[in-house]
Amino acid sequence: MSLPESPRSRSLDWRLPVLALLFVGTIVFLLGEVFVRVLARTDADGNTWVRRWQLRPHQLPVESVRQRVADYRKRAAEAYLIDDPQTGWRVGPRRRSANGLYQSNAQGLRSAGVDADTPLQPTAGRTRVALFGASFTHGDEVPFEATIGSQLERRLGPNAEVLNFAVSGFGMDQVFLHWRERGRAFAPDVVVWGLYPPNDARRNMNLVRPIYFAADPIVFSKPRFVLEGDDLLLVNAPCVPPEEVPALLAEFEAWPLHVHEAFYDPAAHARHPWLASRLVATLAARLLDRPRLRAHELPDAAIPLARAIATAFAQEVEDAGAEFLVVNLPARRDLQQSLAGTRLAYADLLAAIRQRHRLLDATEVLAPEAAARGLETLFVESGLHYTQRANGVVAAAIADALAPQSTH
Repeated sequence: MSLPESPRSRSLDWRLPVLALLFVGTIVFLLGEVFVRVLARTDADGNTWVRRWQLRPHQLPVESVRQRVADYRKRAAEAYLIDDPQTGWRVGPRRRSANGLYQSNAQGLRSAGVDADTPLQPTAGRTRVALFGASFTHGDEVPFEATIGSQLERRLGPNAEVLNFAVSGFGMDQVFLHWRERGRAFAPDVVVWGLYPPNDARRNMNLVRPIYFAADPIVFSKPRFVLEGDDLLLVNAPCVPPEEVPALLAEFEAWPLHVHEAFYDPAAHARHPWLASRLVATLAARLLDRPRLRAHELPDAAIPLARAIATAFAQEVEDAGAEFLVVNLPARRDLQQSLAGTRLAYADLLAAIRQRHRLLDATEVLAPEAAARGLETLFVESGLHYTQRANGVVAAAIADALAPQSTH
């Protein structure tokens, strides 16, 4: 006959497996912690990275921006992009980019050479077309002759001139303000707005460029519009000067306008005791900091703001007696979606713009070109911007759309 099991032995029956599990779990956790710490790297701003994951708490790029502002001031007299109190930044007059690919004329417009000069008043009998936009319209990564503007002018013929007011990195708000501050004075007959909504509309919700894109060489603040009912209220105008941006970032939540910075997440900067573990912080980064929106998507709040800016821009252009044409300039991903029969992520915004304004969707001419010749013929090696061929296809489509105006 077996002896009855004692209460002590019964308690050991379940405690031993639990203790063993805790022991093994602790060993695994410690090994994981050591492994993560070996992989981790810390930048000049105190941000810790494990591979591509930035661990919480995030630090704003105070030190790196301070260094970049100092570097900018050393070369400000030669810098292609210069700070501007009304628009945040712009192309400087008579400048060459560091790589020699871009040049600007006396008025700060992209041109064939720094000695060019554009008078305020257009030549009698010639149609003046003004291009506004960001990097696609500016013609990033290609020489002047390969840009949309240069090829458009050649297509329109000797009775037309094309002025390129585009500035890399601009949001829709800055494009509108650039028209208001500088473009309007040149009395164009036609304003063509090259627009890439996923980037340009997201930038409308940004106030400090390094918060939107920490690694970007542009270290300036920018103005932005805030919707109050149906009205556009301009904030951070004039802009915080470059020299004050590092201090602004160091005490960002003390700045009254920080509530209008859509790319600042207070939760990601909050300190918690459990974040002392690099392993836990890495797991948190994987779970909490996955991009809430893909680069080609728009937050809901961006759409009404973009529509309001487009409406105000069009109204001012038309009040000045000029024609207004919006051109959607799709990125590589958009053309891939079009070829696959997938609806563009920003189709609703395009539809809203088309309801009120004349819209040329360059997807309709670039997608067939991509199908016939391949996407690699339309985008430069980086995959970000158009080649000469793609810019030529877009220029031809704009010339066709402007045919009645170009005969004035």
